[in-house]
Amino acid sequence: MYKEQLKGGFVKSSYEEEWSYHPGGTLERHEPFKGQTLSYLWDGETLRPKDNHTSLGLGRWNGVWLSWYKTCDTTEEPLFRYFWVPSDKEFQTTNYLLTWKWTRHFLASKHGSGEWIMEGEVPSPVIMCLQLMHYAVLLGSLEEKAEMKARKAEIEPCG
Repeated sequence: MYKEQLKGGFVKSSYEEEWSYHPGGTLERHEPFKGQTLSYLWDGETLRPKDNHTSLGLGRWNGVWLSWYKTCDTTEEPLFRYFWVPSDKEFQTTNYLLTWKWTRHFLASKHGSGEWIMEGEVPSPVIMCLQLMHYAVLLGSLEEKAEMKARKAEIEPCG
């Protein structure tokens, strides 16, 4: 259902990210991420990193729920989980401030900033996966800063 023979297209975000989606399900980021190539495969249900490429996680879609996992191990609890509401064309989660609304060519934050613009044909769950990947990167950066701060506190003498 979500891997029809699409012609492919481009996705651009307000975060200055650009991706290409190719027929057959290949998704590639135009610019390297921290010096690494990002390339994913979409099979209509799962967005996973291509072999030997950097991974920022894995997305899983069942037509109702969209989940993003930190690793390719889907037995773990997902980092993010969204419910698709077709009547509103929205991806919703427990925090309504993180709701994303789909229009004909845009996926946009309903209560904040951020948007993804589609040119051509790209499955809508793939575009929402890109947003969840973006959240995962932000979460990872926060975790890295917290770890650095904790290590620094261990090194510095008190008083």
